[in-house]
Amino acid sequence: MHAIDIPLATPPTSSLLMLLGLVVGLLLLGGYIWRKPMPQIAKYASLGLLLGLSVVFCYVGVASSRAAIVMSTSGVSLAIPIYDHDFKPGDILIDGVRRLDLTQEPQYQLSYRRNGVGLLGYSLGWFDTKGTGRALVSVTAEGESILLPTKLGYSVIVTVAPPQVQPLLDALGAH
Repeated sequence: MHAIDIPLATPPTSSLLMLLGLVVGLLLLGGYIWRKPMPQIAKYASLGLLLGLSVVFCYVGVASSRAAIVMSTSGVSLAIPIYDHDFKPGDILIDGVRRLDLTQEPQYQLSYRRNGVGLLGYSLGWFDTKGTGRALVSVTAEGESILLPTKLGYSVIVTVAPPQVQPLLDALGAH
């Protein structure tokens, strides 16, 4: 079997613009710190942190457009920015894979961000849900969400562009 690559929905432009605004703000703050008289070690440590955060946010913005689920004989790979994850065969509970409407199923709504990015229209990373525990998510405001429950103690929730939903469900063998 060859690998099947299903692209995930890209974040809306508003989310990407928010990331860009955040990066610009961090760089402006860096410029202020550069000009401010302060001990050199504090200045360079601050600038290093700001630069590092700017790089991470730029990476999230660029890599989110290439997010995908890749299925092969060796398992399922979730290729999302920062939170890539490989699932061995059997880790995903195929009988539970299904479409998910987050507005109609409040138990799956994201309630608390544990580690991730939460922007208007785009959530990425580890979140708690309102009733089902932890979830690794890459959810956008546009597209259809898919629930992939695992036997690892958490679920995966991803948003797939509408024409890719059925091919993803078929490739996973979901009913």
